[in-house]
Amino acid sequence: MPAKRGKKKSEGTQRPAVKQPANDRLKPVIEAMVASLTETLGDTTLDEEFDYYLAHLPEWYDQEGKHVLIHGSEHFGFFPTRNAALEEGFRQFGWVPFLVKQVQRDEKPVYLGWVIR
Repeated sequence: MPAKRGKKKSEGTQRPAVKQPANDRLKPVIEAMVASLTETLGDTTLDEEFDYYLAHLPEWYDQEGKHVLIHGSEHFGFFPTRNAALEEGFRQFGWVPFLVKQVQRDEKPVYLGWVIR
């Protein structure tokens, strides 16, 4: 009868146990990192600009397909391309957050399968 190959269940290489850091220990570190980034970057969520876009979208249906440049609660024109709007935004405002959005009456949902929550 041929001999069985391989190692018995009790034999073999055992991985050392890795102690996972407790969430309680990481929480202050993460909070400090977020606070530091928030202080450095400020509020860059563009909520105000996006709310302005949604509020004025019906008025802009005649501009559909063009790109609108929004900073704060004011728009600064419509542009034929995204790059043209971005160039004007950087020229006027510098390296601060502003919104460039294509005017679309009906937007199709975009699948973001790689986003993890």
